[in-house]
Amino acid sequence: MKKHDRLPAGANWLEPVVLFLTILVTDMIYGMPQLINTGFTAMQVKDIAVDAMIITVSCVPGWWLHFKIFPFASWQKRVVLHLITVIIFYTIWVLAYAVYNTLIHYPVMTGVQVFSNLWHNVLFYIQAFSFLHLYHYFRQKEEQSTREKELRRIEYETEIAGLKAQIQPHFLFNTLNSISGSVPAQQEFTRELIARLADIFRYAMMASQEDRVSLKQEVEFIRTYLSLEQHRFGDRLRVVIHMEEGLDNVQVPSMLFQPLVENALKHGIEPSVEGGVIVLSLIRQARKLMIRVSNTGLVQGKDLRQMFQTRGVGLRNTQMRLKKLYDENLEVERTDDCLHFTFHIPFQEKEPARAIQLVAAPAPAFNAMSPAFNNNGI
Repeated sequence: MKKHDRLPAGANWLEPVVLFLTILVTDMIYGMPQLINTGFTAMQVKDIAVDAMIITVSCVPGWWLHFKIFPFASWQKRVVLHLITVIIFYTIWVLAYAVYNTLIHYPVMTGVQVFSNLWHNVLFYIQAFSFLHLYHYFRQKEEQSTREKELRRIEYETEIAGLKAQIQPHFLFNTLNSISGSVPAQQEFTRELIARLADIFRYAMMASQEDRVSLKQEVEFIRTYLSLEQHRFGDRLRVVIHMEEGLDNVQVPSMLFQPLVENALKHGIEPSVEGGVIVLSLIRQARKLMIRVSNTGLVQGKDLRQMFQTRGVGLRNTQMRLKKLYDENLEVERTDDCLHFTFHIPFQEKEPARAIQLVAAPAPAFNAMSPAFNNNGI
């Protein structure tokens, strides 16, 4: 949804109906002395209903401009906009009555009558839009209160989850250490794999406590993760990591593109008999960092529009994080036999407050380039 399409709280097409009822009641209140003196005749009730309908129709363009096109305008701009919309309102009212009077064979209003009715109708306009502004103000307050309650609930649940997270990783690390200790010395390769697995869990735990990590740390984590997967897939998995120079200290949200790599493994490489290539490209473009995860393998026959509607949470979560953090979208495209997931984030570079190190044997450097990709991993 584009920014100018976002509606404030409660702005919908039911509002003109509420507006009509408000104007109808106001019209009846203004005409009450005459109604009491002459009695409620069908003609008078019809005139009031028609007048309320014409005033409502005249208000609709102003309602559309104020609450659907420019819902977030400053009060200065809104005052100027009201000066414009009140002219539109009265012009429509005069034209509508000219058409209505002609249809029922009433005389069309003279210039004097048009001028004398101006102040009466401007008062209706002020009352109608004062009601709408008050309505939106209280609806926004109500939604703000609801959001604050939801944030407090999430904060509580996060605190509980954090307390659990402090216990579970220690149990996991101790278990992995016990397994590693039981492996015979002759199977050093297995010990190394267990150490790398422990590194992955340790990074995941530590990164969850940081808002941002350096791109170098994130890439080393991906290398370690993919090195374990490469032992599982063997020659069926080839990996290329292309990272431009000078990007080591760029700050990125932790584990932002790991779900994309995992998705490429699960849905592209694993189902394919021949396997395939995964390419991670990290390229600076002006003041943004482009991150692209591409893969061959089983990529044909996939409906790109339905990829975010499956039961898996990886793609949906990545899309939601990008939207909330940067108002960016995760783009998906297919070229030949390759599937590409691409997004951009603002370029932010500074030294991280706390380094997160992988302590196991370093993961291998992936440099086996596939003919399906050029030097940019595309």
